[in-house]
Amino acid sequence: MGRGKVLRLPAGGDAFEEWADDFRYPNGIALSDDQRTLYVADFRGVTRFDVARASARERIEPAGRAEARPTLLNGIDGLSFDRGTLIGIQNAIGKPRVIRIHLDHHRVEILESKNALFELPLTGAVAGDHYYFIANPGLRVKPKDDLVMLAIPLRD
Repeated sequence: MGRGKVLRLPAGGDAFEEWADDFRYPNGIALSDDQRTLYVADFRGVTRFDVARASARERIEPAGRAEARPTLLNGIDGLSFDRGTLIGIQNAIGKPRVIRIHLDHHRVEILESKNALFELPLTGAVAGDHYYFIANPGLRVKPKDDLVMLAIPLRD
């Protein structure tokens, strides 16, 4: 994370090699279901890569309405791919929250925010029809908070 790079282990290799760089504290990585697209979250936002060519990269820009500022994708900690969307936890800017990015039109949906059960959500994973995430690791102001695992339903 601190080196600002994504490393990969080539097939049959025994040493990691640099695959992509120029990140600011990358802290989330997710692979699409078809394994053709890799998403990397860093402090500045989310970047999409063509897996076949690391040089083919594009920063995902959230959609915004003319009357409102678009939602920022900065400060994501952990990233999961789920049925054409990305789910991430933003905990480095503003109020900590869990978001879903709809990749077909870059709309950002807030799944969880201002939950009294967490002071600092961290990372999570999709399992079945839920997103499970860890909160309250004691890294900020309230070290006496209990570590909790929370779940958000992803389907109606």
